[in-house]
Amino acid sequence: MKQMPLMLIALIAIACSPCYRKTKITVVSYRIGKMVDHHLDLRRKNYFDYYQRIVGLTKIEHFKGTYRQQGDTLYFTFCENRIPQDLTGKAYIDSAANEIVMLQKDPIYNQRLTIRKDKRKKHQ
Repeated sequence: MKQMPLMLIALIAIACSPCYRKTKITVVSYRIGKMVDHHLDLRRKNYFDYYQRIVGLTKIEHFKGTYRQQGDTLYFTFCENRIPQDLTGKAYIDSAANEIVMLQKDPIYNQRLTIRKDKRKKHQ
């Protein structure tokens, strides 16, 4: 019973972590693949969610953190140093194609995510 207040304090500290806040989504981008879907949601106050989903199933990898934008380039800082092995932590916005390109360590596998004009999220 004495551990309950400590657990409560720990949960509050984690929930209030400056690494990530669940704010309103401002930009939704995605790529629907044959087997795996990729999603990047940019949120208010420079937070983001990046996740992958096997078609028809739940999220298989979910990464959160903050980003900063310099020109057309996005730089990601992942929470708890949980960095996807294949990503570089950078992306660029291709305005002409209406896409966000997630840069991979091997450029052949760069993910081109379509930016949805309707910013409301339809699939979770």
